[in-house]
Order: sequence, then structure tokens, then C-alpha cells
Amino acid sequence: GIDEALHAAAGPLLQYECALATKAMGGLPDAGETVVSHGYALPARYVLHTIAPYLDDTGEVQDDVLAAAYRSILAAAADYELTSVAIPCIGTGFYGFPLSRATRIAAAVVGEWLEADVARVRAAAADPTTSSSDMQWAFPHRIVLVGWTASQTKLLARAVSDLFSQRPPCSTDDEAGES
Repeated sequence: GIDEALHAAAGPLLQYECALATKAMGGLPDAGETVVSHGYALPARYVLHTIAPYLDDTGEVQDDVLAAAYRSILAAAADYELTSVAIPCIGTGFYGFPLSRATRIAAAVVGEWLEADVARVRAAAADPTTSSSDMQWAFPHRIVLVGWTASQTKLLARAVSDLFSQRPPCSTDDEAGES
């Protein structure tokens, strides 16, 4: 899957760093958490690793854990002040998360992230005591949801389109037709 492809492209140092991190943490992180490593031979400075959710004990998918994985990646990207981040369809391969459901969750979390950033900048701009540095957009500035197959790409595009057609991420309640 994607994990193996990233490790192969990055070279053996990525595997070594991951082994050291796993040992230092006493095992793998919990599903939904993110660990950051260097990118090594990849054209990216960092790789943000997350564990996708398995089915729970009843065989149900864990939407909340998948959403936490996306939020955790975005938070790690912000912590590292990454200007852009590319995120694949988490959990839809080996872990078997339903693709259409996963793409809607990915789009919703990214939409929430953007809405929160717009609200933060608007609040800072409205406060006369705010410095210009407080009015900067949060990191990452560019979020790319990546589909590795044609069906993933199509479903991601539909989920993002559906989300933003309901309410553009930079609109106010008045602009969205709400009162």
C-alpha cells in the first residue's frame, strides 16, 4: 500500500527512524495519532505517519477515529509550520474503511480546519489590539487530498465539491443565506 511505497521511495533511513521512534514510544501510536519523520529521499522534508482505524469489536467502522487521524495530521503540519501537506485516503486500503465514507470524512475535517482558520483571522482582524503576525493564515496553507486510484480521486472531488457547495469555507452566515 501507500506506506510501503513511501518507505521504498524514501530509502532505508526512513525505516530506521520509524523503528527508533516505535521503540522510544514503546510501540506504535494509537489509531488516529500522527508521528512525524524526515522525508529522506522523498521530495518532501517530512512524512506524517498515522494509524488508520480498524473495525471496532462489533465490526463497525470508526468514523471518529478516522476524523481524528486527519485532524492529527493537520495539527502536526501546523506544528511543523509546513506550507503544504498531501494526505491520501487514510484507511481505505488494507484497513478496509469504506471509501465513500472516508472521502466525506476527509473533506469535512479539512472544511472544519479551514473554517476555524478563517474565523480566527477574522476575529484577529476585528480586534484593534491585534498585531499583524496574529492575522496570518495558519499552517498548512495548502491541503491536498490525494486519491491513488481513479475512484478515490473521483469520490474525493465529489466530497469536496459537495461540502463547499453547501457553504463556501470563507462565507459569513449572511453570505450563505442564513439569518
